[in-house]
Amino acid sequence: MNNIINILSIIFCLIDALLYIKCTKEISNKNIKKYNYIIFILLYIIVFQINLYFQSNILSTISSILLIYSLCKIFFNIDKSNSLYLALIINEIFLICYGLGNCIKNIISPIIHKIFSNNYFLINTMIIFTGEFISILLIIITVKIISKYNIKIIPTNKYSEPLFIILLLILFIGYNYIYLIYGNTITIDKNGFILGFNNSIDFIIQILSLLTIISILYYYKKIINNIELDKKLILLEKEKLYQKQYIEEAKIKYNNTKFIRHDIKNHILILKNLIKKNDSKNTIKYLNQLQNKIDNLSFKYNTNNPILNILIEDKFNIAKSYDIKTNFDFFIPNNYINIIDDIDFCIIFSNAIDNAINACKNINNSKYINIAGFFKENFLLIEFENSCNINKSVVKSTGLLSIENIANKYNGNIIIEYSKNHFTLSVLLNIPHHY
Repeated sequence: MNNIINILSIIFCLIDALLYIKCTKEISNKNIKKYNYIIFILLYIIVFQINLYFQSNILSTISSILLIYSLCKIFFNIDKSNSLYLALIINEIFLICYGLGNCIKNIISPIIHKIFSNNYFLINTMIIFTGEFISILLIIITVKIISKYNIKIIPTNKYSEPLFIILLLILFIGYNYIYLIYGNTITIDKNGFILGFNNSIDFIIQILSLLTIISILYYYKKIINNIELDKKLILLEKEKLYQKQYIEEAKIKYNNTKFIRHDIKNHILILKNLIKKNDSKNTIKYLNQLQNKIDNLSFKYNTNNPILNILIEDKFNIAKSYDIKTNFDFFIPNNYINIIDDIDFCIIFSNAIDNAINACKNINNSKYINIAGFFKENFLLIEFENSCNINKSVVKSTGLLSIENIANKYNGNIIIEYSKNHFTLSVLLNIPHHY
């Protein structure tokens, strides 16, 4: 009988070790090499035997946390703080699920006694098997719930970290308080009932504990998402303020060009007088000064929007400094003027070009940025193409989110297409003339 119970213990020990790996893998979204499975299982068996020898709940809990921490840090290559958080959470899940398994086992224990009557070998075997099986099933279900809803459990900022640690400590202390109440020793009568032990109360406590930990993780995820959203909103507001300042500066530059055009008669008059006096030296000097002034204020790109003209020229000058070839084909027809706000144009073009420059500047092969826009009835399509070197999936940056916000404002959309060496961003805006 002892041999069979020992064999069952070893089997469930192996299953527990695999479950630790599975839990860590599901929650952290990381993988480990196959030979590490064997190393960790051997390590787990050693720790399991040590816990059996000392029969201490506190030692068992501490060793479990250290074991999972080692699993995260050494085998999954997770940083120290996050390994600790994962160790605490996974340990809590195992403790609560095994507590629930034991409660259910205790509830059905009298039924097993009745079925197998006086066959104590089968009674003990079935009780052990039932408790372990239910506990393992509960662990798998709990981890699947956490994985399915993509519940982030690792603190990502200084505000959420203290809250997370406090909640974990409450759960940790609360669950170990149950150990202190019920102790390590239980007495079973001949019918399989546990004396001095209220299964109903313990079952409710365990269920509430499990629901609490899942709820805390779920709402923690919500808190983190809200914090991240607030950060993005602050960045968007800062960018909007920056774009407003840029527009004001561009308007000043544009007005200066109007002053030049307005004063052109005066410039011509001064030049005529200098020529009449045969003052070639001052004539040439004045012409050079006038030329420089006009060059500084002239627009190389004509979009029919002076603000956009200045922005495109400034961004393409930056691109030129990185030896990036540029091509621009975009003009706003007169009947579409003032339908789209200047600041919205600035947000779309500045973010798209900045992203394109960042993608191009660090590659050694062909560098290019192509921009084209098309108006058709109530729609505007702007396409940004650039060379790149992409080795992983593209995540929407704050810049792309800003562009997407503008597209949504005009009931439009953005489409991102990319390969290893080519990236395309298409921005579609719905711009009815009565907008």
